[in-house]
Amino acid sequence: MIESSNHGNIDKTAAVMTYDDISRRPKSVGLILQRTFISIFLIWTAIVAILSMWDIYENHDMFLKHARGDALAAYNKEMAFRSWTVAHGGVYVPVDKNTEPNPYLAYLKERDVTTPSGVHLTLMNPMAIERQVNEIFAKKGEVFGHLSSLKLKNPINNPDKWEEEALKAFEKGETERVGIVDIGGKPFLRLIKPLYVEEGCLKCHGSQGYKIGDIRGGVTESVGLEPYYAEDRALALRHLASYFLLWLIVSIGILAGYRMAKRMGLETEISLQHAKRNAEESNRLKSEILSNMTHELNTPLTSILGFSHIANQHDGASIQKLGQMAEIFSKPENLTPANFAEARTLAKSASEDINISAEMDRVVYQQGRHLTEMLNDLIDFSRLETGHLSFESEAVSASLLLTTTVLNHKKNAEDKGLTFSTNLEDFKQKDLLFLGDVRWIQKVLDNLVENAVKFSSSGEVRVTASLEDDKIALRVKDAGMGIKAQEQKKLFESLQQLDGSLTRPHGGIGMGLAFSKKAANIMKGDITLKSDAGIGSEFTFTVPYRPIKNGINTSS
Repeated sequence: MIESSNHGNIDKTAAVMTYDDISRRPKSVGLILQRTFISIFLIWTAIVAILSMWDIYENHDMFLKHARGDALAAYNKEMAFRSWTVAHGGVYVPVDKNTEPNPYLAYLKERDVTTPSGVHLTLMNPMAIERQVNEIFAKKGEVFGHLSSLKLKNPINNPDKWEEEALKAFEKGETERVGIVDIGGKPFLRLIKPLYVEEGCLKCHGSQGYKIGDIRGGVTESVGLEPYYAEDRALALRHLASYFLLWLIVSIGILAGYRMAKRMGLETEISLQHAKRNAEESNRLKSEILSNMTHELNTPLTSILGFSHIANQHDGASIQKLGQMAEIFSKPENLTPANFAEARTLAKSASEDINISAEMDRVVYQQGRHLTEMLNDLIDFSRLETGHLSFESEAVSASLLLTTTVLNHKKNAEDKGLTFSTNLEDFKQKDLLFLGDVRWIQKVLDNLVENAVKFSSSGEVRVTASLEDDKIALRVKDAGMGIKAQEQKKLFESLQQLDGSLTRPHGGIGMGLAFSKKAANIMKGDITLKSDAGIGSEFTFTVPYRPIKNGINTSS
């Protein structure tokens, strides 16, 4: 990823500057360490800031596209209504104070008619009908239209400056214009398209010299942006809160790493060459782990944001199509075979959009759980490092530990073609009970088993529990790639991975075994390793055996 590559470049530059300084005058390792972690912290902060700003920009663009879609839907409805009225040559309506006889239709002999019951009716042309409908919508201030023309017959259709520029552009071949303007002090997205002369239009406008297919003017749809902006701001705040939480958790991890390094004795003054070697290695590891952390945490977060965006698009599309179906069936005269066919097509398309949205939501949920698990691990790791994590003393069952392990890992192992087994049968008749923190014992055991499955491509993964002298021994044995002797000592060091590249075949941020080792030590236990390259590995996790008293029979 680009971000990870930048980490490496910046860290190396910082390291060279530090080494030049060291060559001029001795500096304490603590100062070198402090500068290294400050550089890491600033780089991480910059990455989160860039990602959050890009996300806000993308969300804003998405809402503007939704507003344009609403304007286009309103335009299509208005044009469909206009085509219907044009095809019928207008509509007769009762004369009232809002609908007086149209002076521009005075040349028509049947402009005004009287029904047998004496009701005075006047003919309304399509533009007059649309104007009254648009006035109703304009009072609501959400979505409303306007008819305009450069060649006026009725002054009420006079275009404003924005519409006038668009109408002139239509005469040069442009087919659509979209813009954001203020109307009455409020922001609106405006969409204007050309209005072409149809045969029915010549009844009123033939005297102006128009021919069928000429551009009569334009139809403008205005969509109020305040609701979209409000939703955009709310979504931006939620996403910024998520980015802040991510930044805070990883920053805690960086701080924990810094404190851990100080406790390891890096504050001690050492010789110039030794300080240089340690600084080089420390810089490499910190750059590598920061790149891995960013990569591992950003992958599910990117999926969540991307699939959420896709789900929102399909939700909007399905709602629009369902609205079109409702429009079709809202009037009895629309119940025609052709409209039923169109409704079936819309229903099928809306169903597909809903299914896609549901699938995207499932992926978002899975990635969210994955991200939560990684963040919880980072929080637990930082608590371990700062000594703020306490362990419980409760009844632990070897049978339950193994059963839970089977439920957590057997399917993953079998999906890789591995055989997964335990000695659970040894405890069916006689369970092994002891005092300990069942959550942390299970957590450490799960980490060892997960690694065994991850790094094995064939053979068997076997998990066993036993009582050996005064210790509970939980063993995880695999037939995987094995680990070379010179690399085994690195496994339990924090911020270490045998392969730390972003192109490695196995994920993880490199804290699992260090995390487990630390927890085992605090529980007064340990984790040891026996391994041969190419043959397999066996991890043994031990905790003190503390029998359950107060009348509970440990052999029952």
